[in-house]
Amino acid sequence: MSSYFFNKHEFLRALSMADIDLEESKYLFQKYIKKYPKDYGAYAHYAVILIMLRELDEAAKVLDLVNLLVLHDNSFRSNAIIYNKYIENYNFARIKLFCYQGKIEEVYREYIEPNYHFNGQSELDIDILKNNQNVQNINLEAVRIYCQKQLGMVAVYDRNKYHYLSRQIIEYHESDFLYHISRHQSINNIGADDPNPAIFGEDFPTKEVIDMIKTIIPNEQGIFSGFIEDSYVFKYDECGCVNGKITDYFQVVTLHGTNSFITMYPATSCEYLPYIDLNHLKKDKKDIKIKKRSQIEKFNARYGNK
Repeated sequence: MSSYFFNKHEFLRALSMADIDLEESKYLFQKYIKKYPKDYGAYAHYAVILIMLRELDEAAKVLDLVNLLVLHDNSFRSNAIIYNKYIENYNFARIKLFCYQGKIEEVYREYIEPNYHFNGQSELDIDILKNNQNVQNINLEAVRIYCQKQLGMVAVYDRNKYHYLSRQIIEYHESDFLYHISRHQSINNIGADDPNPAIFGEDFPTKEVIDMIKTIIPNEQGIFSGFIEDSYVFKYDECGCVNGKITDYFQVVTLHGTNSFITMYPATSCEYLPYIDLNHLKKDKKDIKIKKRSQIEKFNARYGNK
């Protein structure tokens, strides 16, 4: 997150919408940048939203534009604190863009190889990003291994020395995925002292759902949510609970461009994200419905309460 805002309330509103409505977040960032064209940090965040929406060419244009604007703004660059924070956000967006563009060699040569060191726990610290709140939940060691594997640089790894995501990149095991999501199964949370906040219902047909999803992904509904993964939203009425509240949605995260599952869990606030309806699994011989909002629905969502 930027350390400086032209309007903190408007900026944070645009940023927070990314969790529940990417199109609305995109629209709010467009408004914000038009209103505050010298808040350069916002451009990188806007580019990230575009990447998540798979609008990679547009995201590249935004990053090229802000790079040019900053290059000609000596006053901005003279403020070391703000400029360095901008660079962190810009690098974050650029690495994300390169990963999804398939420019793996550029990511590795420009960012990973020159700037990492181990902290002794098989984790990766990239100095240029170490203070960026955007990457607190990103396993950067997994990004390194992913790049090396894509470039044919991975030799023989002892996958058991690594954390879950890195192990799955080195060599994917579906059994590891099934064990990983067992914490979201109701049977494993009965009587637990500290139950998982996101739990699938007892009658949720996990195996049937997984088998079905494998046949329909990867597809254009995937959100480019990280660096090396895609996220999909599925609708299955009363599939589970989140913090004790029944939900009709769950999310699946896969390794990018594949149907290799990383995780799966019940989710909330998904109504305005692109989703695939799997309620046909409750019925006989119904087609899969892929839900996209109509132009009228998008208009009402964007302007209805303004």
